[in-house]
Amino acid sequence: MNAEDEQERSEGGLVWVTYIAIVAFLYVVSIGPASLVVKGKPNGAAIVRTVYFPVVWLHDHTILRQPLNVYVDLWVGR
Repeated sequence: MNAEDEQERSEGGLVWVTYIAIVAFLYVVSIGPASLVVKGKPNGAAIVRTVYFPVVWLHDHTILRQPLNVYVDLWVGR
């Protein structure tokens, strides 16, 4: 494998990491609009808690509790 092939492989890996980071970011920030859509619907909170389980876990077990509360409140308006 020459240096050019190694550089292309490295750049390809960086592209995938970038895509994954973007998708993960969009997943996390979509909890706000999703909460608004299900607001007031039967089982709405349960649906959000199921679909966004990783984000709910972050809320419950890390220092992201307050920022996530503020963000979702911006959408839902409690």
